[in-house]
Amino acid sequence: MTSRFTRLMATVFVVGLLAWLSVKTPSSGPGMSPLAEGVDPAGTEEWSAGSELPCAVPLEWRLARVDEGFELSRDEAAAAVEAAASLWEEAAGLPLFNFAPEGGLPVRFVYDDRQARAQEQRRSEAELGLRESELAAKRAEIEEWRADHEALLARYQARVQDLEERLSRHNVSVRLWNERGTVPEEVRTKLHRSEEALEVERHELELRRRELEEVQQRIRAEEERFGREVERRNREVEALDRAFPPTHVESGTYREEIRTRGGRVTFVERKIEVYRFDERSDLIRLLAHELGHALGLGHTPARGAVMSEFYDRQEEVEVPPAIHRADLELLRARCPEL
Repeated sequence: MTSRFTRLMATVFVVGLLAWLSVKTPSSGPGMSPLAEGVDPAGTEEWSAGSELPCAVPLEWRLARVDEGFELSRDEAAAAVEAAASLWEEAAGLPLFNFAPEGGLPVRFVYDDRQARAQEQRRSEAELGLRESELAAKRAEIEEWRADHEALLARYQARVQDLEERLSRHNVSVRLWNERGTVPEEVRTKLHRSEEALEVERHELELRRRELEEVQQRIRAEEERFGREVERRNREVEALDRAFPPTHVESGTYREEIRTRGGRVTFVERKIEVYRFDERSDLIRLLAHELGHALGLGHTPARGAVMSEFYDRQEEVEVPPAIHRADLELLRARCPEL
């Protein structure tokens, strides 16, 4: 987003990167964030201007402020700026930036409700992610119980069938001997012992059947409990979606004030401010975007480009971020001598 205010002998330029906050629902895969909505960068021809003093490299920068709310150390913040600068330098093959702790372009991390909301959203998403992991583990456990129960049930049914076959053969033997009228004592004893053994086995299988039914009932109860947990989790996702609807959020800006007298530049003040980011890759992309403005680059309608005015993490963009072909085309057009 670019706003331009013109005053007598002074011009202030503001260029920044808009972020689109969106809820990451675990059901769609950890996966679980920002950025552009409403405006289609590929369909607009508007280009925002960067610095009015472009291509003055190497451009010195310093870390001027890192508010505690970001939960980011100064070393981590400086490393992110270095990483963002390296993206441009590696792509261009030139030393474009230089760290100057006592002077140069100040980079400020300004904590306000934008980052506070982003952190609140991330915490809520993390809780849902944990719940999703717990549900996935429970689902796997129930499936394992079900598989074990089915295997035990199959073995039980095989034993029942075997018992029925042996019982049938025993009954045939008893009938045949009864038809003969006289049953030798040793045969009678053998048949009696066989019948007792079959009765003991039948009783054991009956107990096994009851055990298997109890296990099945417990599994069904766990499945019903699991289903209620899934419904609860889905309600929490819907509540999170309502609490954090997609909206435009300015995640950072490059500001520049230039004063002239008699056509000559007498004063230049630049600064980069960071307001919100999610992961480190988002921060590096944001800083690379604002450093691009400091080089004099405007916005490009190319999706996935660092200099795109809008960035949607849900789109398939490179992670970690990388300088896009459209970004280099902007640099070549704006700074052909580089």
